[in-house]
Amino acid sequence: MFRVLFILITAGFLFFILNRKQKDNTLELISVDKIWSNDRHNAFTSLAYYKNEFYVVFREAKKHNSREGKIKLIKSTDTKKWTHVASVSLDESDLRDPKVIVNKKNQLIVYGMSRASQTNKGIPHYTHSWILQENKLIKSANLKTNKNTWKWGINRIGEDIMSIAYSGKDKRGTLYRSTLGYNDWSITIKNIFPNVEDFPSESSFIQLQDKSILTLLRKNRGNKKAMIGHSKYPYQQWNWQELDKQIGGPSLIQLSNDSIYACVRLYDNVRTSLCKVDTATSTLQEIFTFPSGNDTSYAGMVQVKDTLYISYYSNHQAEKNLSDIFLSKVKIN
Repeated sequence: MFRVLFILITAGFLFFILNRKQKDNTLELISVDKIWSNDRHNAFTSLAYYKNEFYVVFREAKKHNSREGKIKLIKSTDTKKWTHVASVSLDESDLRDPKVIVNKKNQLIVYGMSRASQTNKGIPHYTHSWILQENKLIKSANLKTNKNTWKWGINRIGEDIMSIAYSGKDKRGTLYRSTLGYNDWSITIKNIFPNVEDFPSESSFIQLQDKSILTLLRKNRGNKKAMIGHSKYPYQQWNWQELDKQIGGPSLIQLSNDSIYACVRLYDNVRTSLCKVDTATSTLQEIFTFPSGNDTSYAGMVQVKDTLYISYYSNHQAEKNLSDIFLSKVKIN
């Protein structure tokens, strides 16, 4: 009887978590599945839909802050069965925070930042890119603009690929542009971040219908509350407003119904959550809390037809220092 009662209580709790809603009747959480797990720290995801298949890229390492990470790319046609496509690593380097995107030539591009290994910390960090060709990730040219910077936020803006970089020479925030996303990066504008003493870092951005850019920015110091940035084309002037929450690993998307959502790590009881972005009230309204905890977040998001797919990682079901990759499906009503 006790075992049956425990199972019913646990099932009820999970049902509550998977169906948590706040102030939004347009979304319905369908499922959350673990799609990759082993005896490693699998983390920092990005998601793309390419040639009728889903691609998830992530870092695989011993633990969150170890210095031997490599990038792994997996794919699926049905989001249930996932297969390994390719992996990349660099000697004496730790690869982190990969991103995946499709350029205007319909090429799948993977990005990642390298920092020095534990034994060779004098090497500066770089942003790298690889092109998927015949199930292999082929390294592209390592340009001077990629040295001593971290092109963390990357997205398709019109026909081009753009990136908001931080760290190193770009600690004040630099907006870069490339036609294909790997061989011709140029600077659009420097020094876009507000309050640099608060250590602004990770960002995600989208282009709105009027061609302006909306950016969600993480802060690591001060009150640590996130910022929303807005810039009209051609992106030479930036306006910033402070939000009501501290976040980590921001991912931003505008759905086909024009609503804007962010998937982030929240810190009052650490978790990965999908939030509706309300720029009028400067708030993030939490809609769903995904099964998660401890070391978690860094989501990738893509809409395919009437479904929003969200990849993320968490170690709430794994041993200490290890973590798994999950995929959530959200129906757009």
